[in-house]
Amino acid sequence: MGQYYMVTILRNGKAKYYNRDVKPDKKGLEHIADWKKEEVQQKGYYYTMAKLMEHSYVDNQFVDAITEELIKNGAAQIAWVGDYAELPDEYAKYNPWKRNGRMIKYITPAAEHVLSGKYIINLTKNQYINFDEYYEANRQKETWTDYAGDKHESIWCIHPLPILTACGNGLGGGDYRGYCMDIVGKWAFDQILISDKLPRECKQIRPMFVER
Repeated sequence: MGQYYMVTILRNGKAKYYNRDVKPDKKGLEHIADWKKEEVQQKGYYYTMAKLMEHSYVDNQFVDAITEELIKNGAAQIAWVGDYAELPDEYAKYNPWKRNGRMIKYITPAAEHVLSGKYIINLTKNQYINFDEYYEANRQKETWTDYAGDKHESIWCIHPLPILTACGNGLGGGDYRGYCMDIVGKWAFDQILISDKLPRECKQIRPMFVER
């Protein structure tokens, strides 16, 4: 069976739970599928696909909105929690599947990507990822031909934040199965900061998240 995910953000002892409903801004609305536009017109938001590998990509509006929350409000403990996951006792009460999730607003970034020029910093483990370097090393190119015979090309990249903070990965369909499995979920509920500046004595990690 497929495993669905929600997000917990814990800051100063207070938790917020996000259920993947996204309200895009006007520009963001232009870049989503027609069925999502209709859903926004009807309900004011649209639903993001629930499985980890249905949404854990650079430029996915839900993932970007979570990232923007960290940029705007500062460091927080964060976890992408699957509905099959069993959380450690100290975090069990922050299981989003036992809470009412909320919608999150998406604001189109001024840069190419929300994380362009920024670092994803784990303050708990004193580690960081240089997003620009990560993106260049992990992006994948895909080409296809449509019914009219026209060729198209797209570039996509797995986003490191959901994978590193995933709880319960491997317990259900749609989970990440690929390279660097040994570090999947190792950042769950760690203190994560997104910044264009690095703290001292922070070690760079260079994960390769590509499905096999």
